[in-house]
Amino acid sequence: MIKRVSIQLNQSLVCGGCAFVERDGQTETIFFDVVKSLPITVIVGSRGKQLTDKDADFYEKSLLELFIKHDIPLKIGAYLVSA
Repeated sequence: MIKRVSIQLNQSLVCGGCAFVERDGQTETIFFDVVKSLPITVIVGSRGKQLTDKDADFYEKSLLELFIKHDIPLKIGAYLVSA
């Protein structure tokens, strides 16, 4: 479950940051980039290293839904995610 999102880089076509997720009872950091296209695209880093492809796909889908559902602005900042 994604608890918080922090956007730390904001360029004209892409922004990047990290998501703090609860996984197996521990908080982990998932790094991601968002391509500001229509529709937006989320790319999770550490695919095949920290995360399996299946987990990375899950977090990409979850983050995309989160950005759309909660209307999180693609600007530098930290955003708490409500349940």
